[in-house]
Amino acid sequence: MPANLYKSHAENILCIASDKGDNPHVLLSNCLILAYHWILILAAVISAFFLMVKVTRADRLEPESPAILGRMAVAGVLSSLLALVAEFIGELILNVSLQPDNTLYNAILYFGVVGLSEEGAK
Repeated sequence: MPANLYKSHAENILCIASDKGDNPHVLLSNCLILAYHWILILAAVISAFFLMVKVTRADRLEPESPAILGRMAVAGVLSSLLALVAEFIGELILNVSLQPDNTLYNAILYFGVVGLSEEGAK
């Protein structure tokens, strides 16, 4: 399989296209996915805000203070950034250790690197 199918997250995030004959369909699909990240972020923020308001209104006996809710929102953003950094480092280590074109690589990436970094950041 061509090596350009196994680009790292950093290359996908930056949407780097090289002049080495990369498959234009792969590069185009990566760029299109990145073009719609703002929609995904907006959907996540709106749904989290809606849920926070709904839970706050439902809890009339002992409502949480807005300061605590604000700190929880900031902590959620910081945990996402921590998970992003941990996933990036874990993927770099995994790329050095294994070839990205086998099932073991995918299992370790999805269940080990991504799962542990995201759940550990919470």
